[in-house]
Amino acid sequence: MKNKTAAFILGGVLLAAALFAAETYIVKVRTTALRSGPKFFASQVLSLNAGEALLLLKKEEDWLQVKTPAGKVGWIHLSAVEPRKVDILAWDTTARKQATGSEVALAAKGFGRPGAKGFNKNVEDGYKTRNKNISFVWVDKMSLLSVNRSQLETFLKQGRLGEFGGAR
Repeated sequence: MKNKTAAFILGGVLLAAALFAAETYIVKVRTTALRSGPKFFASQVLSLNAGEALLLLKKEEDWLQVKTPAGKVGWIHLSAVEPRKVDILAWDTTARKQATGSEVALAAKGFGRPGAKGFNKNVEDGYKTRNKNISFVWVDKMSLLSVNRSQLETFLKQGRLGEFGGAR
C-alpha cells in the first residue's frame, strides 16, 4: 500500500512539474502571422488572433518556435505575444487575477479600418463621442494607408532595418 501511495504522489509531482515547465504564450496583438522561420519575411503558416494560446518549443533571439492547440508549428516574434501568467498562490477561486483569452480577444476588436476583420463602427463612434477634444483626422487617414509586402521589404532593405541589416 505504501508503494502505491508513494508512486501516486510521485506521479502527481512529476505531472505538476511538467505542466509548470511548459511555457505558454498568449497572442497580444489583434492579428499576426505564424511564420515558417524566425524572420518577418518567412512564409506564413497561418494567421493568429488575439488571445490564442501557444506552447513554446524553442527560443531563438527575439523569435519563438511555438505549437498551436491544433498542432501547427511555426515561429512568432516575441513582440506579438506575452507569457501566460500563472499565479500558483491564488487558491481563492472566486478572485479573478487576469483576463481570459476570450476577454483579450474581445478587447482587441473594434478599432481599425472600416471593412477590416474585427472593425466595429459603434466602438469607434462611442470612443470619439466620449473624447470630443481629440482630433482623429490623422488616425482616420492613416487607417486608409496600405503598404504591400514588396514596398515594405524595399523600405526595410534600403534602411538596413530589421532582418535586412539592423536590429532583429
